[in-house]
Amino acid sequence: MTDDGYRGYDINEEGDVTEFYDHRDEFKPTPVIEKKPDAGCCSCCISCCTGAHKTPCASIFAFVMVIIGICAWTVCGVMGIDQTTKLFLEYGPDDGNPATDPEPEWILSVTGQWRLLDPDKPGNYWPMVTERLKYCMYAIAPLTVAFAIAMLVDGTASSKEFRSPTRGCKSTSGGICCSVFLIICAYVGIIGWSLFMGFNALGVYYYRMVQERCRDRFDRNFDNGVYSEICVDLVQMGIVQFKNTRSQAYGKICGDGPRAAETDPYGDLEEYCEHYHLPYGLFIGSLVAAGVLMLGYANFAMILSANRSLLNKKFSRPMAKHRAARAKAQEEEDAAPLLSAPQAGSRMAPSAAPSMYPPPSSIGPAYMTPRQDEIGMENRFDPYYNQPVRSDKSVDYYFKRC
Repeated sequence: MTDDGYRGYDINEEGDVTEFYDHRDEFKPTPVIEKKPDAGCCSCCISCCTGAHKTPCASIFAFVMVIIGICAWTVCGVMGIDQTTKLFLEYGPDDGNPATDPEPEWILSVTGQWRLLDPDKPGNYWPMVTERLKYCMYAIAPLTVAFAIAMLVDGTASSKEFRSPTRGCKSTSGGICCSVFLIICAYVGIIGWSLFMGFNALGVYYYRMVQERCRDRFDRNFDNGVYSEICVDLVQMGIVQFKNTRSQAYGKICGDGPRAAETDPYGDLEEYCEHYHLPYGLFIGSLVAAGVLMLGYANFAMILSANRSLLNKKFSRPMAKHRAARAKAQEEEDAAPLLSAPQAGSRMAPSAAPSMYPPPSSIGPAYMTPRQDEIGMENRFDPYYNQPVRSDKSVDYYFKRC
């Protein structure tokens, strides 16, 4: 007797049962453990490369760019403004100095509008503008870091959902709205930091003009009387507003010569040229940091847009198959021939198949005799008997009158 099971006994052809000992409980297979080959000295690098495909490297790179950029932009910008004010305070002119001139005085007019107390004295806006600018930088820095963290978390969640066979938080309404909001914030960040790059370029431009005047003062062989005409005009640079004065030294930092005049003291260009390199480098660093921030947000914008597109493709693929099947069924239904009512005078080709209806002669002469109130028959012919038959309209009317 054959038996696929293992039951501990056997039955021969005569029906005798022979029992034997069951050894299944004694057999315990030894588990086989596969050992990974030793990677040697490169094991650390191999493990890092193996886990790299599970890590949102692009989001991490963009996050690092944003962190480095915002730190450099804040530190270099604040220090550059402070060092510039310090140079104006130590080596600037006595009149028209952004660091020492008084702020504008305002008065509320009868019409309810603020105006200057003395129009001939526009005042100094440098302290007010620089202080507010630094406060804005202090507020922008944590906000930028917070958005960068949110975008990094969104990229990490999207990477996990790519590998997950089920739907996660990124496929819900909240996840979709969050992704779209962060994409919009990323593009707004690109535009914002491009504008900040323009503002930082103003400081670089100013010190580039200072560098040119210092080059004229020290690197070119002019006559001694020409050095007094080499000046950095703060009014022309837009740092100081011009006022009603006849002083030739107003808002000017010039070379040797005119400083001997006690009535119109100028700024000291020689000392200014020896110490301007530090704020110049700080403003260049702030400009580069703003560019790095713009690139970081551009990277985030591309990453978030790509993740949103890939997730839409992933979750819409089953529905796309369903919609394609429905569209195909609808096309087949539309392409199917429609059954139309027979027209008068139509003919059909004779068929060799026998008719399922009995011949009219077997029914009697009343078959072909219409009643007075019956609708007239259309000219239709039976293809087998080649005789006129009642139309569908007359048949329907027959049942209606019954």
